[in-house]
Amino acid sequence: LEAMADHQLWVFRLTNRTPGAIMKTGLWRWNRHPNYLGEVLFWWGLFFMGLAANPAYWWTIACALTWSPRLYLSRAPVGNQADGG
Repeated sequence: LEAMADHQLWVFRLTNRTPGAIMKTGLWRWNRHPNYLGEVLFWWGLFFMGLAANPAYWWTIACALTWSPRLYLSRAPVGNQADGG
């Protein structure tokens, strides 16, 4: 998810020369921050894999619970300041 989002943004920046343009295609059409979504899903996936391997690994939820709000709070602002968003 993160690699695909990075590639789509890279292509967008190469082909779009409009200053302040916001990508609204591909993964970016459905989620404003697909890189952060990919990172959060990664940490939750690790938790569920640990839980599936051994229910005694319930404590691995600490990583998912720590990273989810941290990534949410550190995200870039949504919208373009030029259009009032």
